[in-house]
Amino acid sequence: MLEVLTSFKMKFFPFFLLIVMFFITGCGATYETRYKPIINEPNYTINQVLAICRPQAEAEGWSAKRLAKSQNKDTGGGFWGGAASSVSANGAYYRAYNQVMSGCLASNGYSAYSECVSGC
Repeated sequence: MLEVLTSFKMKFFPFFLLIVMFFITGCGATYETRYKPIINEPNYTINQVLAICRPQAEAEGWSAKRLAKSQNKDTGGGFWGGAASSVSANGAYYRAYNQVMSGCLASNGYSAYSECVSGC
């Protein structure tokens, strides 16, 4: 009986872990990105700056993601190897995107910050 129970636990533990992680992350605070000028009179409105900066940041993010995927050949196979590779590639995308976006915003006289909007 104990062997059956242990086998059942080991078989369904990854699913249990995913469900627990879903509920933990789903119950937190919600933040939104806001923008503020860092100089007295910026040359462009924030909408114009976002129209300039987002394509640049996205292009660099996709480039970093492609590079990370090409370098992640040693993560192993199977589900967990693929998951690790995806997490790594997505992290590379967001790091590159945020760095380029911050630099572009600053060069146009703005900075970004996060503001809690619910569940604070």
